[in-house]
Amino acid sequence: MSRISLTPSKEERAWAEEATDSDEHQLALLLALKSYQHIGCFPKAHDVPDQVVEFARRTAELPEPTLPVYGSERTAKSHRKWSGSGAGCATTGRRPSPPA
Repeated sequence: MSRISLTPSKEERAWAEEATDSDEHQLALLLALKSYQHIGCFPKAHDVPDQVVEFARRTAELPEPTLPVYGSERTAKSHRKWSGSGAGCATTGRRPSPPA
């Protein structure tokens, strides 16, 4: 069985940057992607350990105060679809699938 790295790859970071319109959404999308790849589900934002959020933020080279915040439930739902499409689920056709 292969291990899934919690570190977003260069390709995953570029995909998240292209697919989002803010640093907060970019971080939230990366966390959704890596969570799904690692544990097979999308935890609530408050259930993601602060250390994991900080690690992803630093890896993505986002400004220090950036938090994974969604402007709406619709955006959160879209991110779950996009992240799942890169982890073996059906694609949505709305955003590019993240690199495998």
